Amino acid sequence: MPSSTLIELSATLLWEREVHGTAGQYPMFDAVGTGLYYSDGWGRRPAPSLRFRRLSALTGIETARWPCGSAVRCFVRLGDDLLVATDQRLVRLDAETLAERARWDGSVRHATTLAIHEGVVVAGNPVTPTITFVNLEGGRVRRKRGGPVVSILGRRAGPPIVANVAGGLAIADTDTGTIRPLHQTPPSMAAALAEDERGCWLIRGTRVRTTEHDGGVSIWPGDPGTTVEWYPLGEGAVRSLPVPAPVRTIDVAGDTLWLTPAAIPGSEQYVVIEAATGDVWQIWHPPEQAHVEAVAPSLDLVLTTTRRPGTETTVLGCHRIDR
Repeated sequence: MPSSTLIELSATLLWEREVHGTAGQYPMFDAVGTGLYYSDGWGRRPAPSLRFRRLSALTGIETARWPCGSAVRCFVRLGDDLLVATDQRLVRLDAETLAERARWDGSVRHATTLAIHEGVVVAGNPVTPTITFVNLEGGRVRRKRGGPVVSILGRRAGPPIVANVAGGLAIADTDTGTIRPLHQTPPSMAAALAEDERGCWLIRGTRVRTTEHDGGVSIWPGDPGTTVEWYPLGEGAVRSLPVPAPVRTIDVAGDTLWLTPAAIPGSEQYVVIEAATGDVWQIWHPPEQAHVEAVAPSLDLVLTTTRRPGTETTVLGCHRIDR
């Protein structure tokens, strides 16, 4: 990594909290307010005892929990509520109390990304070739070939944008349940909608690698990329931005990009920050043995995990970047 091109940042540790599981907590910041959500992770606890939990992102204090049965891998805001996806269902929860409002069993299958438009949910993942449409009003489920997908990006106005693993941006038409091609792109491993919704940022590269063998299929993360590209959703030219450190994830706040190599054991960990111009890059390294799991650019927060060897516990740490 050409560290000479980067400005090193410091951070302040706000809190630490020990949680259940060796991994698989899938921590996520709420895009609205200061909530942080995670699921009880991998271990020997029976499924009925597993919980989806809300913490204050600023203090680490648990404020609510909900019996999830299997991990929540993604969610979207639905007014004052969350719409969460577990292995086989969608559930609507109060964002503060996690009180259950409604559920749609059997509606989704291992969704890792979802968006909602006019009462219709669009969900998918980076492995299976189907995209699922769920009408929350009547519960109708439609499955269409259009994946695997990197991200399904909800917009304030207009149907969601689908970023395909193999390349290409498309529109998920929630009225007809169809996927309409929008823009050709190279294969990508991550995508984020620009805040003005005029374009999408993509990290070029392969999201997952699969190897077939007698016992089935093994899935591995692809190599990190060093190029971020902006693709217009209307008129405009494609822009390319070299990144001075290999990355796999991208988040956007205003004109600022936050990129990480993903929380992959054995890989160097950092957060790379740039104001989308490529002029000045900044980098923050977490404490030794910690992995960067999630970022909240609007709050300057980074969530790390550190495994406790010989136990079924992990330490969450929330850090505020000093900028």
